[in-house]
Amino acid sequence: MHKQQTAAALIEGYLHQNHITPAAIVDLTRAYQGQYSQLPDYAITQKWLNELFQNPVVWKPVLLVIEMEQAASTFPPVLAAVPKEELWQPQLLQIAGVNGTIGISNYFEIKLNQQPLIRRYLPTPHPLALALSAALSGQLAQWDS
Repeated sequence: MHKQQTAAALIEGYLHQNHITPAAIVDLTRAYQGQYSQLPDYAITQKWLNELFQNPVVWKPVLLVIEMEQAASTFPPVLAAVPKEELWQPQLLQIAGVNGTIGISNYFEIKLNQQPLIRRYLPTPHPLALALSAALSGQLAQWDS
């Protein structure tokens, strides 16, 4: 199995453990980006999410976030006191920005101003799911331009 396929399987497994499906990320992304632009059909959006899972610029920071979360119980007290999302922020922004700065802007917009959409599509506002959704929304925005 290639590194990209292995990484994609690990990402999907992690999301599944957190009760987040790729379809939920696609649905959140389409609901968010659909407010601002035309969208390709659903199957294309799913394909693009799968491609994100296999993109090293995405899967490397995703796997780092997963590793940091798993290691969090062993962090020294000074790090344990810092919210996990703050520790992960550089990786989350790298993921969101894979298609340019629009993804980074979308990450903050989704996270801060789209709580009804998040609640509708995700069981929890997991930062990794939000970063992946923002990356995908950036791709959708570029498609429409």
